[in-house]
Amino acid sequence: MLTQKLGRAEKERVEYFDKFRESENRYSEECRRSRKLLNEVECMKRRLVMEQKKSFNNASSKALQSSKKILSEKIAAFNEKIANINQIDADDPNISGIQSSFAISNCSLASSGQSLREEKITNVAT
Repeated sequence: MLTQKLGRAEKERVEYFDKFRESENRYSEECRRSRKLLNEVECMKRRLVMEQKKSFNNASSKALQSSKKILSEKIAAFNEKIANINQIDADDPNISGIQSSFAISNCSLASSGQSLREEKITNVAT
């Protein structure tokens, strides 16, 4: 009778530890699975951020390209207007005379400014 009780107690102890090992294995497996899922979620978050950045960069570059195109068209139109005005001015003898006198005075100012600088340099050196 005592041996039967000892046998049953041993059997219960073995069953208990078997169940404990099973539970421990399941827990370990769930922990691994949880870590794996966490890594996948983190990876997906990084991908999402990268995709959002890429999408934002593409959208902003498209907006910049369209703005550049519009701006270059406006600049070209403005340059054409200036060329037309200059052509009209070149045909007017009064304006073309004034333009030539400005060009001559600018040249003389530049050359006189150069000579004044040279005089200052020589005065400082002496």
